[in-house]
Amino acid sequence: MKRALFLPFLLVFCIPLLAQIPQGISHQAVIRNTQGELVTGANIGLQVTILKGSAEGTAVYVEAHNITSNENALITYVIGDGTSSDNFEAIDWADGPYFLKTEADPEGGTDYSITGTTQFLSVPYALHTLTSADAFDGDMKQGRIINLGNPVSDQDGATKEYVDALLARIEALEALAGTTVTDIDGNVYRTVTIGAQMWMAENLRVTQYNNGDDIPTGLSNTEWGNTTDGAYAVYDHNASNTDGINSPEEMVAAYGNLYNFYAVADPRGICPIGWHVPGDDEWTQLTNYLINGYDEITNENVGSKLKSCRQVDYPLGGDCETNEHPRWDFHATYFGTDNFKFKGLPCGTRYGNGTFGLIGSYGTFWSSTLLPNSNAWYRFINSLSGTVGRNESENILGFSIRCVMDNDN
Repeated sequence: MKRALFLPFLLVFCIPLLAQIPQGISHQAVIRNTQGELVTGANIGLQVTILKGSAEGTAVYVEAHNITSNENALITYVIGDGTSSDNFEAIDWADGPYFLKTEADPEGGTDYSITGTTQFLSVPYALHTLTSADAFDGDMKQGRIINLGNPVSDQDGATKEYVDALLARIEALEALAGTTVTDIDGNVYRTVTIGAQMWMAENLRVTQYNNGDDIPTGLSNTEWGNTTDGAYAVYDHNASNTDGINSPEEMVAAYGNLYNFYAVADPRGICPIGWHVPGDDEWTQLTNYLINGYDEITNENVGSKLKSCRQVDYPLGGDCETNEHPRWDFHATYFGTDNFKFKGLPCGTRYGNGTFGLIGSYGTFWSSTLLPNSNAWYRFINSLSGTVGRNESENILGFSIRCVMDNDN
């Protein structure tokens, strides 16, 4: 099931004195699916609800829209201009607070698969002037517009040219924030910049090396433990703690593939062109940047800052509280806060004997650094600790991969 991510903008336009105040509020949102991919050029079904009193308050107005997202996955619409049996003009904006609830169906229907709620602040209360005109004493000296152009003070107004340029800048920033990288299979991955490094914010799912050769898969337990060639596996969706994942395809979409170290070291390349499997020193660079750069981050909690916040019985509640994969098993203390959008997930491991384990509790990630004993370094985050662990492993274990961009790229 696809889901949508709302990144809202409420737009305010200065209205000349005596002009008719429009019964509507301009609104924008960026739509992403559950993999974090921009939903571009798609028909979006949207339901907007205005709630009174609180985020769970009484619905005073409900309307529906059907909108096509642009090339940046941006939708633009006017609250108050949708299909509704309610009366937008009847809302008493002076009797707030009011909250905006948005629900979207990226398939264009009414199967709304994500909900976002945010409080109206000052934007819609311009509409209150319709009901407060009798209170005006005729003295505009304290509230007059001083300069119409590019605003520099509280009493300046903005021209349409200025607002249009601001909207274009917002769209450009949204496009930049949605930077992605694509592998040879066509899989698209969200990325995140942390310090001087750009990382994939998802686990690798590729099935080919960069020259087009297939990476072997489907190995039996015995074959997996004996191979010296690169290989990948998909965590067994029939194993324990995988309730709700019903196929290998759903497992890959949630957690990516598990690769042995021979695939990491293969000279044909497993990460997208311009990217590579990080060395042990690059993992250290990531954690040191966070620990040294932020007073509240230490060795004891840096892993929690990199974990996805999706968790069973999440202590802080909200959208992070879920039983659906991908998610972490419950822990009341070492829950993820995902401060840097790295979205570390507990993708588990394939052991040397070919069996699977640790999904929901451990996320294990290869480095490209080989040790003199032919083992390799890897990093791990887990539900029982807030740290980022470091250990060495035999090459036959199956771990996840997070690629990092080349320094010269």
